[in-house]
Amino acid sequence: MDFSGIICEVDHTFVLSAMKSIAWSPKLQFISKYPTIALSRKDEERITQLIELIVQCDEENGKQLRGLLLDCLWKALTYEVLQAYIDKVAPPAGEQSSRDSIVVAFQSDLKTDAVYHRDVSHYACLQGLTPRYFSTAIRELTGHTPLYWITRAVIAEAQTLMSDSTLSLKEITFRLNFSSQTFFSRWYRQFAGETPTQFRRRNRINSD
Repeated sequence: MDFSGIICEVDHTFVLSAMKSIAWSPKLQFISKYPTIALSRKDEERITQLIELIVQCDEENGKQLRGLLLDCLWKALTYEVLQAYIDKVAPPAGEQSSRDSIVVAFQSDLKTDAVYHRDVSHYACLQGLTPRYFSTAIRELTGHTPLYWITRAVIAEAQTLMSDSTLSLKEITFRLNFSSQTFFSRWYRQFAGETPTQFRRRNRINSD
């Protein structure tokens, strides 16, 4: 039968930034294994409306706050999809393994500690694990190393702070626990592909 659909591609930094504001649900750990759910009519209508708003906003290039509007709409869409997934997914009883719980705890720890601790051993210690075992578990279950996720979490926090026009890059550097603004700019460019100033210019964020 004929059908139509929409594919949205987002990077990990965006997802981490969006999820920073919500409480982690163990059900989200099953997305890779059980990636599909049946939406209710109400869920489908809300998600469709958000997608239509995103398309409309993306086409209106002249708006001064277009970048921020798009960011908010994409996050709203992310929350709608995640909420629908949490409400509908029903993994078999006993499905979650001990290694799954390591990832869940790591996701929670990143929310509070990523800015202050960028070493893998810190997160392994929080769970009473050796760095080697911890790293192996995270890599096997997520496809990426713990350091990758720590870096993505710091970038997500940096982008959240840089979206606040009242904060200077010097203050953001301090809040992110970097030793200097120069070092932060180099680090951010290495992992995000652009400088903090370029990020703000691209998103039309004017700071004092």
